[in-house]
Amino acid sequence: MASGQAATVDIVGTWRLISVTRREVQTGRVTQPMGDKPTGYIVYTPAGRIFAMLFAETRPKSLSDENRVELQRTAIAYSGTYTVDGTTATHHVDMATTPEWVGSDQVRHFELAHDRLTIISAPGPSAVDPLNVTDIQVLVTIVWERDERFSAPPHTF
Repeated sequence: MASGQAATVDIVGTWRLISVTRREVQTGRVTQPMGDKPTGYIVYTPAGRIFAMLFAETRPKSLSDENRVELQRTAIAYSGTYTVDGTTATHHVDMATTPEWVGSDQVRHFELAHDRLTIISAPGPSAVDPLNVTDIQVLVTIVWERDERFSAPPHTF
């Protein structure tokens, strides 16, 4: 099995969001744009599909016209296919809450340590920036923990 295939097998599964950290490349300034306790999941299927949903800790609890912008700003969701080359996963996005991502390749460098998956974005503007209106180059580090509840064989009905 080639190293890319082994890495693909290792990241296959359901991962629960632990943290999101944003570091400005130019200044080194570090923030947690989704709060101390964000929620979300990323799923890598054996067939090469990815689904990701991330929600900020401070997300509004209800829908109203007044908080629609905040609801959009505090959520990231996308899906597509993925390929792995060594410790780089490229997400080929076909749908997303960030319209600019649709049709793009989102390059993610990753590290696996036991039940932790750490994903580091390539430098660039970030979807976790408020309204994504800055040209500041950032590195976003997202830490996930394998969710073993979803690794068991499927239930039969």
